[in-house]
Amino acid sequence: MVKAKWRLALAVLFGTGAIILLSKVSLQGSTTFTREEYGHAGHGIQLRNLKQPFNWHEDQEWAEGGGGGGGGPPGTGGQHNETTHEISTCRNSVQGKMIIADDKGFVCHRNDVLQSGCCHENATSSRRYSCDGCSESSGCCKVYEHCISCCMDPKRKPVLMNVLNEANALKNILLLSVSDHFELCLAKCRTSSSSVHHENVYINPMDNFCFSKGPAAHSEEKS
Repeated sequence: MVKAKWRLALAVLFGTGAIILLSKVSLQGSTTFTREEYGHAGHGIQLRNLKQPFNWHEDQEWAEGGGGGGGGPPGTGGQHNETTHEISTCRNSVQGKMIIADDKGFVCHRNDVLQSGCCHENATSSRRYSCDGCSESSGCCKVYEHCISCCMDPKRKPVLMNVLNEANALKNILLLSVSDHFELCLAKCRTSSSSVHHENVYINPMDNFCFSKGPAAHSEEKS
């Protein structure tokens, strides 16, 4: 009887120890950031290491062709009539009912999205770095997909670098988790609070999507 009790006690002891050991190993394996890097940013979120290079969108083909950062003549929204020289795939904004923005900076009608996920560059609906309905001064747009397309323009890099610096200072988990230009534009345009003041009132009711820090509330209010 005594031996049976000892066996039961030892089994419970070893079982408890094994559970604790496995829990520690699991927690160590799932850690994706350190306090020194991100403070108390959160748990279970895979954040980008601040020392890790950020992948910026660079439009070398257009720059060599004289398009510069704007992606096309003023007022055209960056319309591109050249043929694509190589087959590639694209990530895109997915959810738009009418229009889609891809990770090359194009925005187009949903029907003009290729199987690759890219906008058909020669389609009449396709525009690159389109800022239609966007305010240059505030960095806010009326349409989510146009916000993404405008945000993807390489000339927006200085503005977006400020956004990342602010996200780091504020420990913004969502923006710290992005790894490249397109992911940043997707997140910033969707979640921006730059276009509101008093947390829930839009400064300009029509400009709901912002890729920059946005205007000061007092400068945009109208009586």
